Amino acid sequence: MINAELIQLITRTILTLESEMIVADPTFGEYALHADIEQAKTVKVPVNAIDGHVAFEAILAAVTDKTTMVWLANPNNPTGVFEKSADIELFLTKLPSTVTLVVDEAYYDFVDEPNATVAPLVAQYQNLVVLRTLSKAYGLANLRIGYGIMQDPLYTAMQAVRLPYNLSTYQIVGGTAAILDQEYLKRNVAIFQSERTKFQKFLCDQGLMFYESQANFFWVKVGEVKKVGQALLQAGYQVNDRLNSE
Repeated sequence: MINAELIQLITRTILTLESEMIVADPTFGEYALHADIEQAKTVKVPVNAIDGHVAFEAILAAVTDKTTMVWLANPNNPTGVFEKSADIELFLTKLPSTVTLVVDEAYYDFVDEPNATVAPLVAQYQNLVVLRTLSKAYGLANLRIGYGIMQDPLYTAMQAVRLPYNLSTYQIVGGTAAILDQEYLKRNVAIFQSERTKFQKFLCDQGLMFYESQANFFWVKVGEVKKVGQALLQAGYQVNDRLNSE
């Protein structure tokens, strides 16, 4: 299934008019986009300003009787900050069972800590959904393919609203080949992890403020974003300066 389609289907299935969805701030903007389409309210809870970690207790405090979903990108996009599985499970035990927690693990392959995924917890928690994509570590962004892990009745409900024939033969064949080639994935991830360590040291040496990343990107505070972005562009580096005005 196309990963963006999974986001669309989940929000379409769970959110209703005037219901509420909670996200960390900042995080992947497509979650809120689809909530807007469903005419639901997005409640943004700021991450910890010092280290970028999700403020789980603040999210719990923001839950109301209208809350039906909580989104958690792990590692977070765009900060790269990773939340431990034990912390997510503790949060789940406190979250009302009527609220669905969606953990988007698009970048989890890059994490160098053990037990990075919460996928095994799906069997214990009916209100937990885990999303994966082959667009990142597998390098198949052009195929736009991914999958979700969830229990019934959500699975059956999503199947009912899913369009038939939503994947082409090329996507199915390419995705299957990628999953089977785990040696490629290991080599690819090892390179990313090595370069990530080097770049993190560079940022420290430069005295720049950044969040420790477990993804293949960093969230760096540089001051005048537009000016820095233009200077990098002139030096041959293209950066995304649209997510933050600081």
